[in-house]
Amino acid sequence: MPRTQVLVVGGALSGLSAAVFLAWHGVRCVVVEREPQLPPGTRRTLNPRTMELLRQIGLEYTIMRQCAAGPSTEASPCTAVSFAGVEAVLRDRAEALGVTMCFGTSLRSFSQGADGVTATVVDGDGDYEIHADYLVAADGPDSGTRVALGLAAGDRTCRAGKVFLVGKSANTMPHDDGNIFLQDAQNLAWKLAAVVKGLAGPTLVDTYQTERHPDTVPPKAPAEAMVLGYRYSSDAVVDPGDNTPLLAHQLRGQPGSRAPHVRVTFIGRPISTLDLYGRDFVALIGSNGTWQHTTHGLPVQAYRFGTHLHSETDLEAAHGITPDGALLVRPDGFVAWRSPGPVTDAAEAMAKTLRTILSR
Repeated sequence: MPRTQVLVVGGALSGLSAAVFLAWHGVRCVVVEREPQLPPGTRRTLNPRTMELLRQIGLEYTIMRQCAAGPSTEASPCTAVSFAGVEAVLRDRAEALGVTMCFGTSLRSFSQGADGVTATVVDGDGDYEIHADYLVAADGPDSGTRVALGLAAGDRTCRAGKVFLVGKSANTMPHDDGNIFLQDAQNLAWKLAAVVKGLAGPTLVDTYQTERHPDTVPPKAPAEAMVLGYRYSSDAVVDPGDNTPLLAHQLRGQPGSRAPHVRVTFIGRPISTLDLYGRDFVALIGSNGTWQHTTHGLPVQAYRFGTHLHSETDLEAAHGITPDGALLVRPDGFVAWRSPGPVTDAAEAMAKTLRTILSR
């Protein structure tokens, strides 16, 4: 019986996005798609936040070579684009990252157990079983996975045991916002990868629903705030405050918000602070170095303002800390925790914070 860590059902935008982000985090994936080949891509407007995520996995340049950039903004290193080939770009990236792509293959049935999911799939040569630790359903609003799980059309459930739903499988409302679907997939992927690799407890992935499909709708806000300034309030954020979206100029490292974009010099080359995020947790440390040694032995990359990162911008002010402060940024670029200044036992505070976020 073939075995993988994650079986993705559905090879369109949501499924391909999930597979790419999972593989980017080192998770073995198999994608099954009932269509014999990838259908022609839908032209989509990809907003700056979506382009930031694609930049993380090395796809921004690939896309920008094939389309015209939209207006730039000081709030992001990326611009919005109109592009018709994102599915093909994701497929190629998935294959390059080692994802097994099975077109012309349908999910017939599946069952769950303590050790994972056993799925029966069928292709032109007959049926066979695949065993996976988890299953990600991205097979659309008429999802056979939803039916098998007994979910009604209006149910806003994103998890059922070891099965997770993304894209239209998770949200059956009549919209087709590729930005939402791709960002859903990225949110789930880093959390599921942490669980699969033993870095996090299994309840971390419960925050996928809390953050991406919350019961409480955020207050109305300008479009700019909904693109870059939306905020998460979940167990994967320490002291998040409310979920009121922020305008771009208000992003100052608030827990639950997307970390601000600041242009810096790192090892002699210009980058955005957003380029530091993607695979690992990142600690940004004030220039006095109070928190300098607190990440030793932890799965965290640490960068000190004024030592590793240089900028004409006041980096502490831009991130809402003093020179004795620090903040912890998740792999998805959202601030998980912030200490504006020093604390009594900084090493224990950092370790405890990470344990809390990772549900350990």
